[in-house]
This record gives sequence, C-alpha cells and structure tokens, in this order.
Amino acid sequence: MKLLKQNMPPLPGKTIPRTGKAPLGQRQAVPEISSYEKLLRDEARIYNELDILVTVVQAMEEVPEDIKTPEDIFSLLNGDYKPGWEQKDFYNALKEELDGFCLHDNLTADLKYTIFRIKNPEDARKALDKAMSGMIEREEKTIVPPPTEARRTMRMAFNGFVERQNGSRISEVYAEYLNTRDVSKRYRIEDYDLEKSAAWQLMKQQPAFKNFDKAMKKAFVKMNVPPELAVKMPVSDIEQIVFDDFSRGNQFKRKAHVFNGAKNVFCEILINNHEKDLKLLLGKMGVDEEEFENVAKFMREKSQFPPLIRTVDGGWIEASVHHKENIKDANDYAAANAIDNFVTIFDRVDDKKSRQKIASWTRDACETENDFPPRRIPRIHDLLHRMDEPLGKAYCRRKEAEKRNASEEWKPRKIKEVVMHEETIRRLRFKKDVCCVGGLSKGMSFSLNEKDAKDYENKIGQMKEQSNFVKRERQRY
Repeated sequence: MKLLKQNMPPLPGKTIPRTGKAPLGQRQAVPEISSYEKLLRDEARIYNELDILVTVVQAMEEVPEDIKTPEDIFSLLNGDYKPGWEQKDFYNALKEELDGFCLHDNLTADLKYTIFRIKNPEDARKALDKAMSGMIEREEKTIVPPPTEARRTMRMAFNGFVERQNGSRISEVYAEYLNTRDVSKRYRIEDYDLEKSAAWQLMKQQPAFKNFDKAMKKAFVKMNVPPELAVKMPVSDIEQIVFDDFSRGNQFKRKAHVFNGAKNVFCEILINNHEKDLKLLLGKMGVDEEEFENVAKFMREKSQFPPLIRTVDGGWIEASVHHKENIKDANDYAAANAIDNFVTIFDRVDDKKSRQKIASWTRDACETENDFPPRRIPRIHDLLHRMDEPLGKAYCRRKEAEKRNASEEWKPRKIKEVVMHEETIRRLRFKKDVCCVGGLSKGMSFSLNEKDAKDYENKIGQMKEQSNFVKRERQRY
C-alpha cells in the first residue's frame, strides 16, 4: 500500500552515485543534446513541479492535522504515508499517478526552497499559482451542473457522431413501441413539429445542430415513429433513431459519423489558417518536415489529427482536442462548444522506451543539481485532470463541513438538496486565448484570431450528405 522509497525497484538505466559532483581532478562531462530533447527535459521539470505542488495542496487540505510543516511535506513526498490516508482522494490519485516513481527524487534545489516557505494551505496554493506558466489559470465559481440530457447533447455536438444506445439508455416508452409498432403506417416529414420537443429545444442550443432538424425528421419517418411519440422522446432515444438510420442496418457498428462535429471543424480551422504555426510547434517537439506533411494531409482529408505523430528520435506524439471548461461544468450550453473553449494538446506518448530514456538521465550527467531531469514523461492532459478532480472534491467537502457545523439548519438532507442545485468548483484550465499547446513552457503555444472565429461560425452545423457518409465511414473505421 505504501510507496516507500527504500522499497521501490531500481529504475532502468545506468546507476551512478548521486553526489552531484565529478571525481576530483576531472571535469563534469555534459553530453550534447538536441533541441527537442532539451525541450522534453524542461517540460518534464515543469510538469513534475506542478505535480508535486498540487499533491502538497491536496494533502494540506485533506489531512491538515498531519501536514503542518515543511518537514511533514518532505516526508509525504518521500513516501511516508500515515494510517488512514488510503481513504483520501489525494492518496489514491497519487498512487495511481506515480506508478512506482517517488516524488522526492524529482525535487530540485529551487523547489525545496519553495516548500520550506510553505506554512499553510494558502501558501501552498500561492506556490502552485506561481509555478503555473502563463497558459494556465485558476478558476473558482459556483455553478448549477447541467443535467444528463444537456451533457449528452453537448458531447454529441462536439464529436459529430451518434452512438448505439444500450437497453438501459432507451426510454421505456420507446422500448415498448419497438415491440409493438405497426410498420404499415407511414408518416411524412411535415407531420413532425420539433418545436414541441423538449429534447430539440435543448439540442438546438448547440450551433452544430442548427441544420440537424431535417435529418432527425427523416430518421423518424424511416423508423415509423409516430409524431406524438417523437416530441416526447429524450435525447438518448433520438440518438438511437438517428444511429439506426445512418448505420445502414450494420449492427456491428458502435457509432455513426453524421455531421461535422465541433472538434472536426476546429481541426479544419487549424490546418487551413495555422499550418505554419502547427509546423513550427511540432518542429520544436522533434517532428521533421516529411512527417508534418503526412499530418497536414491527414487533417485535410479527415478533419482530425492522426492517432500518433512520429518524432525524429523514434518517439511518438499524441494530439487531442479538449474543452477548457468541462462539459460537466458548463453553465452556458452554447458556449461549451464555442471555438475559444477548445484546446489541442500535443502530448509525448508515455511508452516504455521513453520512460527508460528519461530514467537514464542522471544528476551526474548534468552541470548543476538544478539540471537534474525529472524521471517521468510530461502528459499535460493527465495532469490537468489530476488537478481537477481531487482538488474540487476536497474543496466541496470542506465547504459542506463548514455549512454543516455553522447552524442547525444545515442538516445533511438540506446540504444534499443544495449540492444537487449548486456546486462550487475549483480547478486549473488553459486560458481563453490559448488554442494549441505542445508543452507547459512559454513559447510552445499559439492563439486564435477573429478570422478563425468567423470561419468556425460559417462551417459549424453543415450536415454531411448521406451519399458521402458511407465512403467516409469506410475510411474512418
């Protein structure tokens, strides 16, 4: 259960006593490294500094009775866990995140000095804010979480495809109709009035669905759905009906790409308006010109990034599009899939070869102690999720405890009712002007402009013709 430093297996790579000094009479050897390998080391250092500080913040908020002094923090980072911590969010997240690595080994002299100045959770949060680059900001607000139907709609508009719904997701009314429907009845498109549909009122808040109503009506006609039943259907029923129509009866499919999703349009904007920016950013990460041409061709043909991008040293980069403000926290449904809420993250794939490579970097191969490279590949997407969940949960629980002890009216039942309607979230996210990042250091990102926003508005919501759909499906799956 414990990640004790002395019990950890040795990492692969050469083992040299970490004195930080060269033998007497000999000059320290400093190997030449490429620019992208230096970037990888610098990013690993930034990543691990944030990782360590967010762990400190979590621990000081969840177990304040155990983490009071810098000495307690260093013990935590060295794997000295107290009984009962197994039930805490920060412990489980830390254990899963580290996967056998010890945070104490990644402490630099500057970070040690920072920790010595931490006396309380407020100091820890200030240190975390200072360590964040100019691309990340702190967000704290009270929201009303969107209902399940709204989250499903926003996710469908983002992806551009509909999924097969299992039995539990289909409403009982629609399931009963499937067993008793009269296929001899025929309906016309004009018979359906979607303005009476609560699901459509929710869906049309997404720009991607502005021309989707006709496709929905056609699917209703093909599936012989009575107009009075169509207006009562939840989003999950409508998604299944559209899936049945576009899957062409292929029951082995799991999803059907129906229209240009928001992330597909975003990728089109990037390659059409920012090809030079993408080339420069990926070039800094070790992608040569030939590989970038393959990336650009793939994006133009399929409106998405390739699954993996090869670097000149034989490594891989994974590109993924994400929401800055999570769908689960979205107050404004339409703004959730606005172009300025998207960010593309280029992450180095954390494979075994890369881990071994970083593990072979030792303090003795560097000029100073501060140059000691951390041992883990940075993965920005995972880091942001790690900062999101445990910090938010710990903060909500602390606020609930304060309310519970404030007066008699804050009974557990009352608190539950409040939490169901309002929720305070606190997390880190990319700033609004950042649309593409290749790392957390400055100079590894670029932003959108007014032309991008106009092009996005013109392209979003353009339905794909079904004649082109089948050909596209064969290419994608």
